[in-house]
Amino acid sequence: MRISFRPGLLLGAGLTIPWAWKAVIWVLDWKSRFDAGVSIMNAPLTLSDWLYLIGLIVGVVLIAANLRGRRKVLVIELAPLSIAISVTAISFVAIAAVWGYYFYDEAQGPIVWRWTPNSPIATSMGTGEPLWVDGFQFFGKNRADYLIKFNDAFVKSEITGEVFHLNLGGQGVQISGDEKSIRPNSTFILVTLLPSTTPPRSNGIFAAAFREKFKIFTFVFKYADGQEYTRRFNESDVDKNLYRAEQANLDALRPRN
Repeated sequence: MRISFRPGLLLGAGLTIPWAWKAVIWVLDWKSRFDAGVSIMNAPLTLSDWLYLIGLIVGVVLIAANLRGRRKVLVIELAPLSIAISVTAISFVAIAAVWGYYFYDEAQGPIVWRWTPNSPIATSMGTGEPLWVDGFQFFGKNRADYLIKFNDAFVKSEITGEVFHLNLGGQGVQISGDEKSIRPNSTFILVTLLPSTTPPRSNGIFAAAFREKFKIFTFVFKYADGQEYTRRFNESDVDKNLYRAEQANLDALRPRN
């Protein structure tokens, strides 16, 4: 079997197809375009939505360049045995990837945790005011087909050693004395407020003070059967979360036309 193809054309298509839909949505959203520019200036290490448009442009240029004039063409001669070996190898890699993802997914446990600009760090901001951290909140979903019981959930500062226990809330939860449970296929929230050191605020601290006390913290969720889910948030995680939270709060305060 004789196969010929243009490497540049394939590369261009590879750059264009994955980003095309995202780029269309992005171009039509002026707010995202503004925020993307701000993210490049303020957080150079954070991947920006600008990359979607750049990838699309580079891909289109490569495709156009390879469709005009004579370009390098690679020709591969494949014997039937080579095709069979190639198909077998590709199938093996695909199956291994599926199995790898399955075991990785199972290792995450029955609860799916959702991370947002306001999770795990709950924030707020007033007009002309700096970012304020109200406390911690964790959004989760029980994806199992059985009731999940747990004993405790808390956040521990690895800087000060302080521990803040989280309260359970949501429509899919059951609380009876010390026993807490989450119904199958139900969402829930774990939340706690930080004590305020700035009157007349009743809770929370400024983001700058939060960085000093909680630049490294650990979230622990203890199941009733003795198992634990633990996630450690390092200084980089905290900085990124606070940056995204600040952008979300600024957007909420921005006047709408």
